[in-house]
Amino acid sequence: MSTYMVMLPPEAEGRSLTPAMAQRAVFVRDGFSTPALVFTGIWMLVHRLWLPFLAYLTLSLVLELIAQNFIQSAPGVVAFLTGVLIGLESGNLRRWSLERKGWIFAGVVTGQDREEAELRFFNAYRPAQRPVETPAAPQPQGFVPRFGREQVIGLTLSGSGFAGSGFTGESAR
Repeated sequence: MSTYMVMLPPEAEGRSLTPAMAQRAVFVRDGFSTPALVFTGIWMLVHRLWLPFLAYLTLSLVLELIAQNFIQSAPGVVAFLTGVLIGLESGNLRRWSLERKGWIFAGVVTGQDREEAELRFFNAYRPAQRPVETPAAPQPQGFVPRFGREQVIGLTLSGSGFAGSGFTGESAR
């Protein structure tokens, strides 16, 4: 089973999904990406990950400059480890890039393959409803327990055996 993060186009926010929007939905597979490991820079360009590509390019150049002055084998090892990291985080990089462009994270779905994940998602999809404003909660009436000058939130300790003069707001006798 694979897990997919579903990204909907910006115009889908709070609306029912039209066939055109469904066609543009992107299912980003979560997990390790071998092409991202082997062809790191090319993979980033194909998926239009411009900022991560610039960061990768900068890191590669810095490592190359360090290698010329110090250890010769270190840049190869670090480049490989960078590729592994990008392979592991490939799905999150794609999701982050789409969110920066205004795409909406619609949910997570699992399936044997992408086609099954699409079927599961579109059969269960309901657009997010805008929250309805609710009136403010009524203020408590009567005795409000205090600890020193601070108001106690949650359980009160009176009658539990732990109550002292500071817990109930009453003076000690």
